Amino acid sequence: MLITAIRGARSSQKVTLKRRIDLLVPEEMFLAALEHLPIIGTLAGVGVLDQITSSSDGFAVLVDGKTILLANMFDEAEAAENNTRLAQEITTLEKKVAGFKGRLANESYVNNAPDHVVQETKDMLTKCETELEAAKEALSE
Repeated sequence: MLITAIRGARSSQKVTLKRRIDLLVPEEMFLAALEHLPIIGTLAGVGVLDQITSSSDGFAVLVDGKTILLANMFDEAEAAENNTRLAQEITTLEKKVAGFKGRLANESYVNNAPDHVVQETKDMLTKCETELEAAKEALSE
């Protein structure tokens, strides 16, 4: 579960495969993560393992109800490139959200479209809003 979460976060943030990242875990996960560090390091590209402290900073990922942080995912140039990509993604998602909201605000659409199509639009709106919030949060970090 931990490796899958880290790999998913790396993929979503477009972290290069060669980059060794830092994994910061809560105290209750530290010993288990330390025991499996060779596997985690190999399969998830983790180079450094440490415990989360009050001053820890990184990309938050939820694993089994616990928050872990991934740090050192980008160098300065990659961070700027990632921020540009996130800003573009936010713009695209904001347009999609506005489009779905406009569609759902149109009485003619809601009354005349089949129920499953209206529900699909609502589902897509919810998905886009979730992705938009995640992108904004990632950009602010």
